[in-house]
Amino acid sequence: MKYLNMKKIINLNLFLLVILLSVVSCKDKKKETPAVAHKDTTHAVDTSFLDDKNYIFQNLTDTRQVIMVFGRPNDHTTNNEVYTDSSFTRKYVPLTADQREKLIAPSVSKQLDVNSKYARDLMTAYFVSKQKKIGDLQPIIISIQGDDYGSLTMIILNKQHQPVDGYNLDGGMQPGPTDLGNAATMFDLKSYSKLRNREITTVRMDEIDYIDTLKRDSQIDSNVFKTLIQADGSFNTRQTVKAHFFIKPKNNSTK
Repeated sequence: MKYLNMKKIINLNLFLLVILLSVVSCKDKKKETPAVAHKDTTHAVDTSFLDDKNYIFQNLTDTRQVIMVFGRPNDHTTNNEVYTDSSFTRKYVPLTADQREKLIAPSVSKQLDVNSKYARDLMTAYFVSKQKKIGDLQPIIISIQGDDYGSLTMIILNKQHQPVDGYNLDGGMQPGPTDLGNAATMFDLKSYSKLRNREITTVRMDEIDYIDTLKRDSQIDSNVFKTLIQADGSFNTRQTVKAHFFIKPKNNSTK
């Protein structure tokens, strides 16, 4: 009789042990759920770069309004600081390395045939203007500098705040004077853009100086382009004007 009671006690203990292990297992599973949910929240998109405080201009209409003064004179500790004028009171906000890789690398990589690390590690960039939204599209304008490169570039962001396309409103590759055979040298004279809603008008001018200035005047090539921002955020550009005119060099001018 005592043996049977002992057996019942052992079976009861085993039954209770099984129940206890099941309860502990359920608690462990419940603890896993918040960890998985927390992991998913780390994919939130950082949109802080769109804060108005990052931009000197709001809805820029003419790139000739943008003046960039690089550093204070004789101050080697502020080489990366860029100001709006010579009073050195207002500074452009620089992009971080991650922002350069996200925002300008796609456009720069396409233009220069380089990988995204070039824009991230070897270029500098500054926020310039936040434009009015076009539907779900957000245009922003960024100043970009690199080796033989300087531009004022519009980047179009989609509603996920990812760059769709880029267009140089001013500048681009600037390798310096280009020799045209042995007779002339071409210089990038100037470029600028006017902006109105979806439409961009860009003027690019080059100067050709001939070696024999006593016989030939300098030639100015003026090219005008019309660019429309498409519904998908891409740029559609066509040339509308191609003109040439001539000027007399200073050492060949008549009094």
